[in-house]
Amino acid sequence: EKGVDYSMVEDLTQIEESVVIKDWKKLADSVDEPESECVIGIVGKYIEQGDAYLSVVKALTHASIATKQRLRIEWIEASSLCKDDDG
Repeated sequence: EKGVDYSMVEDLTQIEESVVIKDWKKLADSVDEPESECVIGIVGKYIEQGDAYLSVVKALTHASIATKQRLRIEWIEASSLCKDDDG
């Protein structure tokens, strides 16, 4: 008769071999070792405020993971592109 400990180990082994775990490992590997790098320039007025563009950064992060790329964001202050002081 198998004990509870043996049964739990057997269950954990089956979980490790499951498709979900294999897919998760594949995704994690693509994050750790991306195939290429993607550089995105973001022009903004409030780049000094940490959360101002959080949703944009999250969306780009998810897209880079899905496409197996390392994301590098180049932040550009909008005022540095203006010719006059009117902003």
